[in-house]
Amino acid sequence: MQKTSVFFVLILFAFNLSVKGQSIQQAGWQAQWIASDVTEAVPYFARDFAAKKHVKKATLRASALGVMTLRLNGKPVSENRLEPGESQYDQTVLYCTYDVTPLLQLGKNRLLAKVGGGLFCVPPKTPGRYTKPEIRNNGTSAFLCQLDIEYKDGSMERIATDDAWFTAPSPTIVSNWWGGEDYDARREPKTTDWHSAKVVKPTTNLPIEEFLKNPQHLRPIGQLRPQEHEPIRVVEQWNAVNVTPLANGDYVVDFGQNYAGVFEFSLKGKAGQTLRLQTSEQLNPDGTVNAQECYCGPIVVYDTYTFGHDDTETWGPELMYHGFRYMQVSGLTEKPRPEQFKALRMRVSCDAVGHFETSNELINQIHRICRNSIESQLFHVFTDCPQREKMGWLDVPNQMYNSIALNFDFRRLCHKIVRDCFDVQAYYEGAKRGKVPSTVPHFFTDWDDDPNWGGSAILLPYRTWKTYGDRSLMVQWYDGMKRLIDYYTSMTEDGLMPGASYSRLSDWGQESSGLKNKTLPEFTITCTYHYLLKVMAEMAQETGHEADAQRFDQLAAKTRAAFNARFYNDSTAIYAHGNQAELAMPLYYGLTDETEAHRVADRLAEKVISDGYKVKTGECGLKPVLMMLAQYGHNDIVWKMACQTDYPSYGYWVQKGCTSTPELWSMQYSQNHCMMDHIEEWFYTHLAGIQNIGLGYDHILLQPYVPGDLDSLSASVKTSYGSIISEFSRQSDGSIRFHFVVPQGSTATILLPDGRQFERGAGEYNY
Repeated sequence: MQKTSVFFVLILFAFNLSVKGQSIQQAGWQAQWIASDVTEAVPYFARDFAAKKHVKKATLRASALGVMTLRLNGKPVSENRLEPGESQYDQTVLYCTYDVTPLLQLGKNRLLAKVGGGLFCVPPKTPGRYTKPEIRNNGTSAFLCQLDIEYKDGSMERIATDDAWFTAPSPTIVSNWWGGEDYDARREPKTTDWHSAKVVKPTTNLPIEEFLKNPQHLRPIGQLRPQEHEPIRVVEQWNAVNVTPLANGDYVVDFGQNYAGVFEFSLKGKAGQTLRLQTSEQLNPDGTVNAQECYCGPIVVYDTYTFGHDDTETWGPELMYHGFRYMQVSGLTEKPRPEQFKALRMRVSCDAVGHFETSNELINQIHRICRNSIESQLFHVFTDCPQREKMGWLDVPNQMYNSIALNFDFRRLCHKIVRDCFDVQAYYEGAKRGKVPSTVPHFFTDWDDDPNWGGSAILLPYRTWKTYGDRSLMVQWYDGMKRLIDYYTSMTEDGLMPGASYSRLSDWGQESSGLKNKTLPEFTITCTYHYLLKVMAEMAQETGHEADAQRFDQLAAKTRAAFNARFYNDSTAIYAHGNQAELAMPLYYGLTDETEAHRVADRLAEKVISDGYKVKTGECGLKPVLMMLAQYGHNDIVWKMACQTDYPSYGYWVQKGCTSTPELWSMQYSQNHCMMDHIEEWFYTHLAGIQNIGLGYDHILLQPYVPGDLDSLSASVKTSYGSIISEFSRQSDGSIRFHFVVPQGSTATILLPDGRQFERGAGEYNY
């Protein structure tokens, strides 16, 4: 075997890998982290061993600082992708557990891992290839695994990473979390390419602040924890719908819809022939892929594949994923067929729980593109887009919680996100003590502080309690939530939150609706701060912190009085400029006095009508607009908003051919954001009328709204009690027939449009 290079010794000297909390041994591990001196490609790690007896059970636990694939005797150990998942590495490193009993064979075995950088080791910016420019994260990739074998005779054996493992360069030459992968099938390592991997021993700790100031340092690591949310898998696949030749000899593959995941091709080539496969969401007028629209500048993302033989070969990226619809292929010598390209949709494999369909095809298409964009963000963090960001922007699970939960069971992912929040919070001291930033895990510091983002650390535990009946998050993280609300309180002056000097985010995206008088940051932030105080008071009371509950209620009363004194005109019943968000948010977040609420709601209805039933908000104001119109008797106005096809509206996106929802109403930049998709919540809770008015759907309200021009609707939501169904259909005589199902364990209040009301237990009901 080759000797360790001097370069590798220098890497080890600089590694500064630390393990906080439990040691690996204390956690039941005997494995040691190993690293490679491979610099010209993504490294393999391998270990050969013999199973001399018949195996009863074999369990593999593995982790990576980066992204790993694992094979035992040439076969994947699972269907999971992008393991073990990004985390706040300084506090938590995830590991995965696999039952590999069927893969182990009597006699010789080989365990093989490939470890890419993922978000732990982001390569320097590559000319001509996109990497998120703000990210500063250059940890050294490493691998850890332990295989425990129980033989049928009762004896045990353990194979763990140590200095008996070997490493070699893999055929994956480049793996960039954003930019793509390069794969050369000629480069499978020869026997002489393998040499000893080296154990990386824990040394000193480096605080996150110092790492961010000095990105040349290598990132320390935290405690090993099991991956407890659902793994990422391929949940759907389909063939490309079209292949179009270009004048320059390239081909553009159309997969029919924008999605998050990877592609896979089966193509014939010659050894050494290289394909370049550039993905994008849109096309230029000349039919080439558009690399400009996703961001403010070029976002060139591509993969390359070099054939190993004169034969048909199958390949797709392994250690990253894309957000795209189109792919421009260079380097082919003959036109390929659509069926030679396959789309592989990937996401966290949580259950899909919602169904929604109506007789109005525009509404169905709006639902489909919203659901597609929600699904496109379900990764190890809930992202805001799958192409340029791929990070856990906290506004999305906060603002979109209900719309997400009505489509997918993402409770376990919420647990992971909340841990990420408080893992990051642990680093902030002094004036910033208690802060939760806008993105978690936290890898860059732009746009870094706003209650509509960081407040997710409070609102996810609260909504998980209400939606799933799960109290554990608010109990486990109560102290952290209290530190966060106290941090926000420290930022106030006379009960009001600061404005643009503190956060420029405000009602993000509102400008794209053509809004002239924008909602100011201090308005948006103070609304949310008040809501956070009320939520904290409720959770404090529920968890036995009565003194805290009283203090939070007092602070909320102070903020409410200051907010109304600053922004409300009681002679006109208008807040601030009187735009849609400014009229809806105080209602939604509980700042409007009950005696004034109907007046303000009427002004909101009048404003939407005067705006031509068009959306005139960003992401923070939109849900309050839809929900408050519905709550105060104006579902007819929301229906007209939903049916619009002119800019700005959901129907405008459909008319423009979107298969997912864009970031902005103007359709600039990303074409796959879900942050504006609050219409999903209205579809389920008001059009279908399925409302959770208890805890975890133990008591529900079934109150569908029936527009005069809608003939039928069918919707369902699967809960822990079973599926709730709400359906209606217009009969030939013009009457409406309703069908409801209340699952066992739930009770329901059924309220029909004609005013009839029924209290019902589990069962099936027709009216």
